[in-house]
Amino acid sequence: MTVHLKGIHEQVRSKIEESNNRYKARVDKHRRQVLFDVGDFVWVVLTKDRFLVGEYDKLKERKIRPCEIVQKINDNAYKLRLPGHLRTSDVFNVKNLTPCFMDA
Repeated sequence: MTVHLKGIHEQVRSKIEESNNRYKARVDKHRRQVLFDVGDFVWVVLTKDRFLVGEYDKLKERKIRPCEIVQKINDNAYKLRLPGHLRTSDVFNVKNLTPCFMDA
C-alpha cells in the first residue's frame, strides 16, 4: 500500500514539475530583462496604490520627471532620488521604471 502511494506521489510531483516548466517557458517568451546601473536616469510610472488616500486623481500625470537611481536593491528593485513633493516610498519595481535617454 505505501509503495503504491509513493508511486502516485512521484507521478503527481513529476506532472506538476512538467506543468511548471511549460508555464515558465511560455511566460519567459514575453519577459523583458531590464537592468539599470546606479546613476542612470529613469522615468517613474506611478500607480494608484502609490498615492495616499484622497490624493489620487485619474487625470494626474503618471510618469514623473527623470529620477536618478541611487541604489540597486536587486535586479527587480531600485531605490531612486524622488522629487521632494512626492510622499511615497522611494523603492520601485523594475516594471514601473522606463529608461530615460538624455541628450548629451
